[in-house]
Amino acid sequence: MKYRNKSIRLIIIILITISTVLPALSCSEKKSKILKYGTGINIAIERLEDTNTIFRFKEPGALNVGKDLFNYLYFEGDTLGFYVLVSGDIKIKKAEAVIINPINNSSFHAERIDIKNNKVFGFTLLGTIMENFYREKINLPVPRDRFCCSYIDYAVDIIISGETENINMRINGKFRIEYSRKN
Repeated sequence: MKYRNKSIRLIIIILITISTVLPALSCSEKKSKILKYGTGINIAIERLEDTNTIFRFKEPGALNVGKDLFNYLYFEGDTLGFYVLVSGDIKIKKAEAVIINPINNSSFHAERIDIKNNKVFGFTLLGTIMENFYREKINLPVPRDRFCCSYIDYAVDIIISGETENINMRINGKFRIEYSRKN
C-alpha cells in the first residue's frame, strides 16, 4: 500500500510537469502566422494607399431622410479597406471578412475580398457601412450633424482558411466623416 501511493503521487507529478512544460515549449517555438494587417481609406491592388480613416466630402445638398445621406456617401465611392499578410507557409484556400458595429453587434459581409499569394485584402463602401450601422435611421430625418466629426467604431473579422490551418482575427478601428462647404 505504501509503494502504491508513492507510485500514484509520482505519476501525478509527472503528468502535471508534462502538461505544464510541453504547452509552454510549443508556444515559444510557434511563430506568429499574421505578419501585418491594417485598415484604411484607399485600397490599391494588394495594399492600402492611405491608412487614414477620416473621410472628407463636400457638404451635400438638401437631404430628407437617412437613406438620402447614405446614398450620397455610397455614390461618392469612398471605401474602408482592410488587409492581412500571413506567413508564406500558409496556403490560403478561402477568406471571409465581416464588418461589425461594436455598439449593437450588427454585422454584414464585406463587399469585396481578394486573395493574392499570402495576402487577403478587400473593402466595403462607406455608404454601405453607414446604412448597415444606422439601419434604424433610414427613414428618419437626416441628423443635423450628418454624422460629422465624431468617430464611429467598427471592427473587421477576417477568417482565413488554409490547407492545414485556419486564422481568425479581428481588426478594431474608428473612422470619421467630415464635410467642407461647397464653393
